[in-house]
Amino acid sequence: MLSLIRRRSAKVGPLRVTVNMPDAAAERITGSEFYKFVARPVLRRGKGILRWIRRPHIGWGPKPPVPSLSNIPPSITDVDRADLELRQLAAGLVWQQVVELSPTVVTPGALEYRAVRHLAELPDSLAGLRCLDAARRDGFWAFEMEARGAAEVVALDWAPYTDVPEMMRGQVPAPDDRAFALARELKESTVHSLPCSIYDLDPSVVGKFDLVIVADVLSRLRNPELGLERLLSVCRNRLILAEPFDPRFDRYGDLGLLEYTVKPGQFPDAWWMSGGIYWLRAMQMAGFGEIREKGRWQADLGGREPVRYIVMEGQVPEPELPETKAALGRHGINLIPKIARPRKVGFSLGAELVLNLGDEDPLPPLVNNLATPQEVVDDPARPGLKDKVEAVDWYHTIELGNGVVTPGFVDHRAQLPQYHLPESFAGKRCLDVATFDGFWSFEFERRGASEVVGADIQQRTDGDIPNPFRAAIAKHLQATMGEGFRVAHAALDSKVDHRICNVYDLAPERVGLFDFVFVSDLLLHIRDPQLALERIFSVATGDLLVADVFMPGLDHYGERSLTACPGWMPGSYTWWMPGVQTLKQMMLVAGFESIEELGRFRLATLGGDVAKVVLRAKVPAWKQEAALTASAAAEPVKAERARRGGRADRRETKG
Repeated sequence: MLSLIRRRSAKVGPLRVTVNMPDAAAERITGSEFYKFVARPVLRRGKGILRWIRRPHIGWGPKPPVPSLSNIPPSITDVDRADLELRQLAAGLVWQQVVELSPTVVTPGALEYRAVRHLAELPDSLAGLRCLDAARRDGFWAFEMEARGAAEVVALDWAPYTDVPEMMRGQVPAPDDRAFALARELKESTVHSLPCSIYDLDPSVVGKFDLVIVADVLSRLRNPELGLERLLSVCRNRLILAEPFDPRFDRYGDLGLLEYTVKPGQFPDAWWMSGGIYWLRAMQMAGFGEIREKGRWQADLGGREPVRYIVMEGQVPEPELPETKAALGRHGINLIPKIARPRKVGFSLGAELVLNLGDEDPLPPLVNNLATPQEVVDDPARPGLKDKVEAVDWYHTIELGNGVVTPGFVDHRAQLPQYHLPESFAGKRCLDVATFDGFWSFEFERRGASEVVGADIQQRTDGDIPNPFRAAIAKHLQATMGEGFRVAHAALDSKVDHRICNVYDLAPERVGLFDFVFVSDLLLHIRDPQLALERIFSVATGDLLVADVFMPGLDHYGERSLTACPGWMPGSYTWWMPGVQTLKQMMLVAGFESIEELGRFRLATLGGDVAKVVLRAKVPAWKQEAALTASAAAEPVKAERARRGGRADRRETKG
């Protein structure tokens, strides 16, 4: 079971000391009186002395000159009227970036890139190159590339496509291009502004670019990995990324921590605050190669604390795609390895001292562990059923009657009470999202649901797979989805309606509305869980039950919505390992309310144990009332169709 380990490292001469400590233990230490009033002041004073010693003016050499300011105010004749008019014109606009409008006039923007543009290490000459500024704003980077002689500069205007929750789409303010237009006019620029979402970048439409700069926009996307993937598709050579980050998230080894920052009902300024390791991992998953960090800086944007930025560079790899190993795992679900609780101190003379301090297991041991596959028995009353069952690579363990049980990768039967399902679904229309072999769909039907829809993708490769892996993975995932469902459906004489529908495509006009929606072990395997929850909200009129994998160690930060990005790998298919608070916050942002945690437990699979949480949410009253109104309005139509003997339905089907 994974737990959150805080890692701190320091080099003392030839010896590097690394301390690995469970986050809960670290919080207890840093909260102690001794740490607050003795250890911390001593450490801070020591760091301050070291910084003072390292300052360049220390020593007996000449001190750097101190600039002096004249105390004589300028006269009216010293003021350039052209500059004054330009300043007044610029002051009437809203500027996000500091842009030089003339040699003496700059705009009052919050983002000051001039002092840090050396971190990008742009060549003095970009002659003959085609360049893309993927976050235009006021055009600083576009004008910078143009000034260096780029043959063509395209600036992506993403403002009209601001990424917000679906419920807030109507609240997106109209883009104000006056600042960019003024700067472009004064600079006599030929930069081409292209209104386009990063998600919609297509090389067949916009072509390829030798240099792409994306600054302070990916953290404002709900899906930065997809944004980077689309940027790679239009990049011919290299990409430079400059994004906000929090270095404190990198204390925990290579977990790739980030924080979900959106609040329900608020217009999101940013979706994520990430660590540097996350940005490295996101670029790797998108397919960039030779990734390196180029620098960091701190900007005061008028908030409570300065914002730190990280600059990274990635190269477009060679067209050769390395062959992915076939060790994919049976179903591509998350396999969380058990990590032994470290208790010992390791020491290597002259190299490294590692202190692994004790850990605690946050979940109780397994009860009624049924994670052992059972041999398929024969049923004389149903000849051929055993052969059909053995021909399927089963994910779910399902009882088919007369002792026939499918050899599933995961067996939910013993822990069914942990999911807190209603005893009866009588009169309810239920949706099982990502049904796979149908265990939950058949369970809802067994509990009396009037109608059950099990939705899933058609091919396993229809799921979210990073582009660098897609071609190689496709060779090992030829089987279509639903084979197990069809065998179980026939054996159980079930009436469950199996629909081919990706969770991102759920919509009332496609699948209708549901009194109960169930999602289990899906959100960690998809690239955009927020969009998935919003699509689920669009078809829900009653309760939503989410039973998904989470990372227990992320709960030590209370209300902070933290998520780990372990790095997508064949066999795990895992995009995210969220904390429980992150799942709750995403559900609230999607539109659900009254989020209730029903329990946490340990689930055994053939690949190892996983930590699961069960959350229940409701749709707002206004949505329930709207569904009732729509249902009442549809009743006369249904009655008329019934009176005509279904002729209208037959005409619609034929059409």
